[in-house]
Amino acid sequence: MNYSTIKINTRGERFYNITDEVQKELLKLNSKNESGIAHLFITHTSCGLTINESYDPQC
Repeated sequence: MNYSTIKINTRGERFYNITDEVQKELLKLNSKNESGIAHLFITHTSCGLTINESYDPQC
């Protein structure tokens, strides 16, 4: 089983876009011709994860 840890330094309460960091880790796993499921786990109790589908930054 392969896993990675992504550490995000924050500066207060706000939304942080972690898309690039997650994509980099997925590309590392994909380069090994592996398939699987990505689980994103947040260890801090006051943190949440929001996933937006079909996000368009031009809108």
